[in-house]
Amino acid sequence: MFNDLARQFKKKDFPKLEEFVKKHFHEKYILSDETFFEWQYRCNPYVEDYAFFLLEQDAELYGYIGLVPLDYKIGGQTVRLNMYANLLVDEHVRGFGLGTLLIKRAMQEGSPAAISGYTPKSFPIYQKLGDWMALGNFYRYVHVFNSEAVKKLLPPDIAKQGVILNKGSEGDYGEESRELVFESITTFDASFDEFWNRVRNRYAITVERTRAYMGWRYADHPYLKYEMRLAKKDDQTVGCVVYRVERVNDFSIARIVDFVSDEQAEVGVLEKFVVEVSGIVDIIDFMFSGQYGHDTLKQLGFFDVYGTPLEHLPMYFSPVSYAKNYINFCAWQEGDFIDKNIFFGYNNWYLTRGDDDQDRPNPH
Repeated sequence: MFNDLARQFKKKDFPKLEEFVKKHFHEKYILSDETFFEWQYRCNPYVEDYAFFLLEQDAELYGYIGLVPLDYKIGGQTVRLNMYANLLVDEHVRGFGLGTLLIKRAMQEGSPAAISGYTPKSFPIYQKLGDWMALGNFYRYVHVFNSEAVKKLLPPDIAKQGVILNKGSEGDYGEESRELVFESITTFDASFDEFWNRVRNRYAITVERTRAYMGWRYADHPYLKYEMRLAKKDDQTVGCVVYRVERVNDFSIARIVDFVSDEQAEVGVLEKFVVEVSGIVDIIDFMFSGQYGHDTLKQLGFFDVYGTPLEHLPMYFSPVSYAKNYINFCAWQEGDFIDKNIFFGYNNWYLTRGDDDQDRPNPH
């Protein structure tokens, strides 16, 4: 019935894609917004054409898959890695291997690849097609300022168990942060590349945070308003925090979407951030993978919600949804040019909500 391969999206396809997306989701689902679609799948500085593929037969659309190609630091190399996103097959033709066709087409774009926030039911398909490995879930650290406001966002039976106000949440901050200047920026200049080149070796596997990437991902986002801060000591950048504030009813949350720093400045940079948002939000939320920053976060009064009542805190607030409270990730590579012990080591991966499409608008 279907061709062996999905075909690459063309600009003229958008009206058909828009109609298909709205049929399967709702009128305002973000993938049906052409401005957002162009930003994610065509304006990415690492693509030359649309990184998006359609499954079509007899002028009818039956599914799609998207890729977000990015440069990643993997061990001592810089490697082009494809992040997969937005896999969908029409529910009326599921069970005929169409998802497999789309994934095969994505894999033809090359190894390595990864997915942040995949559907567990679909994972066996990936495993049949190559050396895919499930690497676990993100950590989720929070810093609570207003326990009563946070309780209102928990399911009623969970809220009765109580919420622990973070130790140190009043802010007893030391010399590390007093020596730093926290600078608000609207773009990333050449000095950011110098900073990234100094700190990148802290991270075994992570996206290469060049000025081109950071500008596209955060400064030039068509809809989300990111607050971007550089921490400087003696006029030299030592850290960067990207966050955004969400408000729903009387509740407010600061989401850390990206954070990097040199090792010596890590405590001070996060201290500066905590002080900045302490008077304007009820809670700070930071989801990430890997071995990085745990001791610093705990020192500053953050805690990992999993295993506590706060693991039921919604991930999505526009609208509030309790359907999912975690982000998982998996990865694939073939060949011998990457050390598999490094590549498939969970603690080696430093991913945040800024990777892939885990922080995106959700209009209703």
